[in-house]
Amino acid sequence: MYRAEKINDTTYKITDSYDDAMYLLLGNHAALLIDTGMEKESLADFVASLTALPVTVALSHGHIDHTGQSGDFDNVYMNLDDKDIYSRHMKMNMGHFQSDGLNFKEPQCLKWMPQTFELGGRKIDVLTLGGHTPGSVIFVDQKQQMVFTGDAIGSGCGCWMQLDESLCIQQYNENIEKVILELQKLNINENWLFYGGHDGQEYQSKVSSYNRLDFDLFEDMGDLCRKLMANQIEYQETKALKMTHQPYYVCSGKAEMIVTKEKIR
Repeated sequence: MYRAEKINDTTYKITDSYDDAMYLLLGNHAALLIDTGMEKESLADFVASLTALPVTVALSHGHIDHTGQSGDFDNVYMNLDDKDIYSRHMKMNMGHFQSDGLNFKEPQCLKWMPQTFELGGRKIDVLTLGGHTPGSVIFVDQKQQMVFTGDAIGSGCGCWMQLDESLCIQQYNENIEKVILELQKLNINENWLFYGGHDGQEYQSKVSSYNRLDFDLFEDMGDLCRKLMANQIEYQETKALKMTHQPYYVCSGKAEMIVTKEKIR
């Protein structure tokens, strides 16, 4: 079952039964839907109940919980560095990550992510932030001072970097530094609002009772990466999703991460 929360007159947060967060951004002549969750119900029908505008889909990355109903829509864009991940997740059968019953867009029909979406009176810029996956991106609405981050820096309780497809920490840090510079060029300040790819995880943080996404989290995540590379961080074993190697929890400031020691290079 989907739920919609109106952030403002032209922006909705949509969540599914797994607390996957999607965002519907309305312009004067078009709408942009960021991510499609993995609810086994029609997302297109639900979105149509919120707007009559033509809807374009932009996927923050290729994981099943962000792409599962992408086949509901005609125009679907993704950073195709994640195309292989997307294709594998179309056949996933792991825990509650079940591809059976979902409606994926066929990989060959995905379109390459542009640098900007023009919605009519509303422009959404796309910045690449590879790390969690090679093709992860974030979306920036400079006029409304909003940033939609998918899973690129986590959603308030840690970024998953232990996955086999995740980049190494050095690459992630380099990409974070580039994005920080881009955001600083936009004169980002404390009034900007940040929205992650999963609802409610701000309350699951180990560093505070409510770890709100903000620009400080970007800076702290870069600092955490540098401390990991300098071997200045204490590792805590965790029962988070294990792939090939033992995952560990690490933190610095507001930044939290699940990582394997094999990624520290």
